Amino acid sequence: MSVRVGQARLKRLAKKIANNTPLDDTERDFLSSALAAIASGEDAETALQVKAKRGERKSQAMADIKLSRDLALGWIAAAIQPESQDGLGLSVTEAAEKIKMHFSNLPSEDSLKRIWSDYKRKGGGPGFKL
Repeated sequence: MSVRVGQARLKRLAKKIANNTPLDDTERDFLSSALAAIASGEDAETALQVKAKRGERKSQAMADIKLSRDLALGWIAAAIQPESQDGLGLSVTEAAEKIKMHFSNLPSEDSLKRIWSDYKRKGGGPGFKL
């Protein structure tokens, strides 16, 4: 289970507890075994299944950065398509300049072009293909 999935699970459980909503058997078993493990000295992140693996990030800021970058790549992919294919017919440089102008929280234009180049070299990713 990824750290993000584990965090989402804990948030759902916290809301249920705060709203006094009954927990199902699976949720109750998970919480009771995790709390017993923590009480016995086990690391809380491990017991609650939210320990990040090597290279995995837990913060919301990192998730937001990744989402913004992925959205920018999708926009660049659409923008560089010819107008005959409902694109804007822009070059990668022009597309990077345009997206950066509207979304200041993205990496620099040069970084966007490098990220695009890496993305294209690796054959794209989930969500869309060239």
